[in-house]
Amino acid sequence: MIRKIAIVLLCLTFAVAGFVKIASAGWSEAVVKESERLKADAKEKKDMPASLPGIKEITGDELKKMIDGKKKLIIMDNRLKADYDKEHITGAVLLTVDELIKDPKLADKFSKNDTMVNY
Repeated sequence: MIRKIAIVLLCLTFAVAGFVKIASAGWSEAVVKESERLKADAKEKKDMPASLPGIKEITGDELKKMIDGKKKLIIMDNRLKADYDKEHITGAVLLTVDELIKDPKLADKFSKNDTMVNY
């Protein structure tokens, strides 16, 4: 029983420390909350939303036209590294939400004006 309590307290300590680090990294509370909700849904194998508010959804054909038309864009692969290693769109950059939460400076190499495609 004492061991279980110690484990729970240790987990809570890490969780609080993680939230403090995230909050100090400049992420808004709403972004952190939504990210945590989506991660929890993924762990529970719930369906993920096709898109999030403010993000335009495109088809594979539209992306292919953009690539074939040599449109300047950044293609971000947000899947697990194992899935990325198995196959990915040529030129895609592997960058997950977890990596961004741990190190928000990873996003500094991208401009807000860049056209970004996430999959």
